[in-house]
Amino acid sequence: MRLFRAISPAERLALNVFGILTAGPSSCEGKHFATTLEHARAWGQKLPIEGFIVLEVEIEAVDVLYFISENLDMIGPAYFLDEKHFDMCKIVTIHE
Repeated sequence: MRLFRAISPAERLALNVFGILTAGPSSCEGKHFATTLEHARAWGQKLPIEGFIVLEVEIEAVDVLYFISENLDMIGPAYFLDEKHFDMCKIVTIHE
């Protein structure tokens, strides 16, 4: 399944260091993903920092995804991936 996630500069740095997504100390134990690039950008606009980018990822094992909402934050559908499955998340493209 192709999904999208807006990330902060700090999350991008962690991605560069570790090579996979990581859960930071003040985050929940996983990551939320949008179903479209446009929705991910809309969530990025809500981040309390500037300079976000959007990851486009492929997650083949869809059974590890949790469907969260049809309209999370009044933006659109969202999925959640638990941190124990981050290694199943393949980065396809980085949208600046």
